[in-house]
Amino acid sequence: MKDIEIEGLDSWESWIGGVASTLESQVTKQVDKSGSNIERAAKFNAPVDTGDLRKSLTKEMNRSISTPTAEVFSLLPYADDVEVGTSRQRAQPYAFPALNQEIPKLEKSIRDIMRRELG
Repeated sequence: MKDIEIEGLDSWESWIGGVASTLESQVTKQVDKSGSNIERAAKFNAPVDTGDLRKSLTKEMNRSISTPTAEVFSLLPYADDVEVGTSRQRAQPYAFPALNQEIPKLEKSIRDIMRRELG
């Protein structure tokens, strides 16, 4: 069997690898930035009694190559009750409004990254 050689394939593979690496890096940075924006907005939106809820809001970043994620959360046992309410307490959303405000910005940023890198 005869070998087939394609001229320029090495440079094409190198270009693809570089673009993929750049995309991964830039998207991860943007997810991290959006996570920080959500954390900041959730803290601003959080109702204040003692200030513990605001202080407890934290962002953790998972820099997985395939799926970078930012998680904003509180470990306080009543944090979810404040967000969604209970039968005795009205909801005082702070996290979902922050998330909903940031999602369109993140989507636009990722589209811009893709356009810039892929042309």
